[in-house]
Amino acid sequence: MKTQVNVRLTEQEVKDLDSLRMKIAKIEEAIPTRSDVVRLAIKELIKNYGSGQNS
Repeated sequence: MKTQVNVRLTEQEVKDLDSLRMKIAKIEEAIPTRSDVVRLAIKELIKNYGSGQNS
């Protein structure tokens, strides 16, 4: 099950997100959605900082 989370981004953050999508596309040979990139970023943050459940 997935839950939708709305996030407000600045215009620059959206431009950076789209730029990152294109960089990933060159490696993966498919353009990820913005949601895919945001999920990937969240997974990396959780990997690096933990989920916060035991904090």
